[in-house]
Amino acid sequence: ILRACYRAYGCPHTLAACEWLAQELEAGRWASLGGPKDWCRVLGIPIVKMGRLLVVEDALRAVLAAAGFTACGQT
Repeated sequence: ILRACYRAYGCPHTLAACEWLAQELEAGRWASLGGPKDWCRVLGIPIVKMGRLLVVEDALRAVLAAAGFTACGQT
């Protein structure tokens, strides 16, 4: 993954998660991103924001699948 972009409208926590995920993807760490609970822990996002991060997770999974990446980190 050379470049990761996103378009998001939402709370600052959602935007922070999207930005962090884009940076991690560009750094080649897509296989170890974890899930929304991990993102909450890493970014200090309150667990009550989990619903919004589940939407981000769905979008991320769809994009990775469309690009041919599997859940185990292989193409």
